[in-house]
Amino acid sequence: MVCRKWDVTSVNGRYMSTDYVVSDKKGGVMHCTARNNIAHYFFDKLKEGGIYLLKGFTVQNTDQYRILKDSPFVIGLNGSTIVKKVDDASGSFTRYPFLLTAFEDLQPTEGKFFVDVVGYVTEVGPQSVKASGARTVEFNLTNERKRGVRVTLWGQLGDAMLKKKEQNPAVYSIILTSMSAKFHLGALGLSSSSSTMIIDSPEVPALQTFKTSIRYWYNLGHIHFNYLFFIRLSLWLNIQL
Repeated sequence: MVCRKWDVTSVNGRYMSTDYVVSDKKGGVMHCTARNNIAHYFFDKLKEGGIYLLKGFTVQNTDQYRILKDSPFVIGLNGSTIVKKVDDASGSFTRYPFLLTAFEDLQPTEGKFFVDVVGYVTEVGPQSVKASGARTVEFNLTNERKRGVRVTLWGQLGDAMLKKKEQNPAVYSIILTSMSAKFHLGALGLSSSSSTMIIDSPEVPALQTFKTSIRYWYNLGHIHFNYLFFIRLSLWLNIQL
């Protein structure tokens, strides 16, 4: 099953490949890529959510540019790869697999792999422009244990984040895919890559689970606040009486 699909570009915006996250019946996931010179063969053949039989591809072991930390192999599509769409009547494929990394377990990725994270955002921006002319948007991403990490989104992804936050002014829960972890000013933060996607669909089970977890302590916080307010109100009334 094709679970995610996106275009990969270089720092200067040059199109390099179209990449995918694919899963099998056993729940395993792999990174799949089609180079820019042959990617057009697969534009209409491989679509998100579709299930396909692939023949004639390569499997490579890589220590550079892999988006799945615990899966060092990458499927390479080529001109001789055959694609055939099939049906999955059993519904045994996982539509939205993520290998989420807890903030407490973050380590520098050293440009060798990327990580997926989930968290919520309350404030974003403002947008800034680097000396190179690149646009960035920064914000704090907080997990269900109230642990925060600084996030930097570059270029159009930052533009998209600003628009999404305007549409979600309160607590905005998201999954960020393919993030690079690196130190900046002595703190470990996350920076977007050309493979990063902002996932906010309510259909994603991992995001539903996260929203449920933060809703629990959010409600506890309101109960605690109301309890304190009740005590203070009672004391004030006693004083007046």
